[in-house]
This record gives sequence, structure tokens and C-alpha cells, in this order.
Amino acid sequence: MKHFGGIAPERIRLNPTPGTAKEHHVTELNDHEDKLYELVDGVLVEKVMGAPESYVAAEIVRELGSFVKKRKLGVVLGADGTLRLMPGLVRIPDVAYISFERLPGRMMPTQAIPDLAPDVAVEVLSE
Repeated sequence: MKHFGGIAPERIRLNPTPGTAKEHHVTELNDHEDKLYELVDGVLVEKVMGAPESYVAAEIVRELGSFVKKRKLGVVLGADGTLRLMPGLVRIPDVAYISFERLPGRMMPTQAIPDLAPDVAVEVLSE
């Protein structure tokens, strides 16, 4: 579990077998279950967020989003914005800022998991 930051073992999905998961598993599960999953080294890891963390993330999205929008700097994504940081690494940051310089044609890609490394990624930690 240390490889995954000391997360609770129950957050690791056992089907498909850890180490064998692919990006299509992420999209299928995220589209059909009431849970969100990230992909790390072939392992599906459940993304969890409680109400206090969700509130903090929403406040950051509101403030950062307002700042970015007024200045036409890029886009701000909330807690279900799935991003491919590199092959085999799909993350869902609680908040992500992506500058227009990183967006082809200054538009968000339409793929379920776009190839986008955010300029800023925020993870709200629980106590």
C-alpha cells in the first residue's frame, strides 16, 4: 500500500486483477458505477471524498474559477475531471487548472480521458 500513498486497502478494486487494469476499465466503471476510479500502474484505485473535503474543493473551484475566467487564462475542472497524465496514469484531481496554452485551439478535448497535465492540481486531504 505504500506505493499508493498508504491508502486504505479497500480502495483497491480487485476486478480486474490489480496490475492488469486499462484505461477502458476506468471509463466503463466511472460511467456505470456510483464510484470514481483512478488508474495507477494497472491498478484501479477508488477516488473518495467526504462532505468536508468536497466543500473545500468547491470553494477552491469557485475562487480559482472566477480568477481564471475574468482573466481568460484557461479552464478549471472539478472533482470528476479525469485526466491522463501519462500512459497508464489516469488521475482525477479534486481541482485542476489548465491554461489555454495547454489546450489545443483553446478548447477542452472531447475524449473521456484527455491527454492533459494540468498547470495546477489540487488534492484536498482529510484529517
